[in-house]
Amino acid sequence: MLKDLNLQTIFRRLIYLLLVMFLLGSQIVGQDARIIAKNVFPSVVLLEMQDELKRPLAQGSGFFVRPDVVATNYHVIKGASYGTAKIVGEPSIYNILGVVGFDKKRDLALMRISGVNGKPLSLADISKIEVGQEIYALGNPRGLEGTISTGIISGSNFRHLDGEDLMQITAPISPGSSGGPVVNKEWEVIGVAVSSLEKGQNLNFAIPSAYLALLLANMQTVVSLAELNMRPPVGDSSVKQLPPSPPPSIGPSKPLGTIAVIFGDFKTYTHPNKYFSIDVPSNWTITDKSTPEESVVLVMDPSENAVVVIRASKRATQMTQAEETKYLTDFLNDKLSTFANFSQGEPKIQKNGSIGVYFKYDQAVKGVTFLMWGDAFVDQKAGVLGSLFFIIPNEQYELKSKPAYQMINSFKVNP
Repeated sequence: MLKDLNLQTIFRRLIYLLLVMFLLGSQIVGQDARIIAKNVFPSVVLLEMQDELKRPLAQGSGFFVRPDVVATNYHVIKGASYGTAKIVGEPSIYNILGVVGFDKKRDLALMRISGVNGKPLSLADISKIEVGQEIYALGNPRGLEGTISTGIISGSNFRHLDGEDLMQITAPISPGSSGGPVVNKEWEVIGVAVSSLEKGQNLNFAIPSAYLALLLANMQTVVSLAELNMRPPVGDSSVKQLPPSPPPSIGPSKPLGTIAVIFGDFKTYTHPNKYFSIDVPSNWTITDKSTPEESVVLVMDPSENAVVVIRASKRATQMTQAEETKYLTDFLNDKLSTFANFSQGEPKIQKNGSIGVYFKYDQAVKGVTFLMWGDAFVDQKAGVLGSLFFIIPNEQYELKSKPAYQMINSFKVNP
């Protein structure tokens, strides 16, 4: 069963990822290091580990993968009884409650942090990485908080070193950088910084994010650092290490179906520029990819099988309903017509005056075809044009229609 969960975790994002890329358009292309730093550093932490007498033991880096869970290297927390986390650029220091997952073999650990509401980073689909692809490593080398370095993926296959399958990169990895995220231009984590070869020039390595995805899918009840480090190296009933599994691969594999979409309690999210607001489940991840010209926000559920994409921008003139309808249908045709069996329904005027239309298409993922279903809406209020796209696997559409429409109907342009 664990192997099945691993494959689901790695490939579930492919069901909608290509669609999201189309909807975002040029917003996620051409980002430079300044934009990466601005958007990723709020998710990166400086870790200070302490021994049983609370004396300094080690420093390292980490990053949020859940609002209160930080990923790092296992060797960063090894031997520690206490620890703190500090978000880059912020003054507050948070206590580490304990560990909710670890993998000694692959040098990974997940820690729950007290009293924090962090900004989680998304994990990339590593089957799409390419040699020469530009990447960014963020962390705190030698305690220098908030450092970013650029590089490329420099190895065509994963390197098997010291029993681990590692990704070779050129971005420098120094002491203190361990556990930091290595991201692509879309701010997605492709790996966890781990080591460099002292005798090799620009030979640096990261742990592929697919292993981190597997660890996230198997999170356990929190165990204190002191208790974890008092345990014998073999055998554990509370926080389990993952058994050996094949290394992540670049190339074909077979997805196993869609994971259940989960709706938590709703909370209202208002974009910082006040262009729109929407009620979103508290367990869904909000990712802001806005530019000065356009607000672009992704909201996705924990399974990463349902997603809401919202776009909003200022417009000098007010559109007619006919113009709004054409804008919406033309946009869907332009972005989705290349998908197999794409079609959209008849646009309808909603009770609030917005224009709505449903759409569907087939998404082929590694040899398996999924029918995807979506709802799209456009509305203009007081000079702001806003559009919303909700996508979910058709097999879950009816099951989740009530909370889905609660979220969709809460969308307000220029509230």
